[in-house]
Amino acid sequence: MRNHTKLRSIGESALSGPQKDISAFSFQHEHLCRIMEQKISLMTRYLSVTKTMKETLVSKNEIKLGDLLSKRQDCINRIQKIDFSVQKAINHGKEELSLVPNGMKAALDGYRQSIKSLLEQITPVDAEIMVLVREVSHDIKAELLKISNARQAAKGYGSKKMNIPVYMDAKR
Repeated sequence: MRNHTKLRSIGESALSGPQKDISAFSFQHEHLCRIMEQKISLMTRYLSVTKTMKETLVSKNEIKLGDLLSKRQDCINRIQKIDFSVQKAINHGKEELSLVPNGMKAALDGYRQSIKSLLEQITPVDAEIMVLVREVSHDIKAELLKISNARQAAKGYGSKKMNIPVYMDAKR
């Protein structure tokens, strides 16, 4: 403890100004690492749910879709909260970012690369799901149109009763 005080006083006199305490940033870095690990975990779960959704759409098993959509939306909401926390941490510690040691930068770059890799895996699966959903939507619209046309045709063959108008002022 005494050595730390001695070194700090030497540093202050040499730089003729107070040294920045980066212990808070060290804590912030650990917190940021945990947040990034959570984000990677959530994005992996999102990828898994998205792949399951694609398989469900391909197999035409629409029963599971509601549950899968809610799981996926939960992942999205939690990822957005994490993104907000990361942005808040970055904005709060902008001046400390220049003091980040190379080891910490490497760890953050590793997280960034993992996230980028996951996004590259998610994007094509999402695009395939969109195509499948459009096809299903088109099929549903075509089926509804058939039903509507059949209903109109059935109405055309129905009995045509003529309703005699009733006037309020007419005597019977």
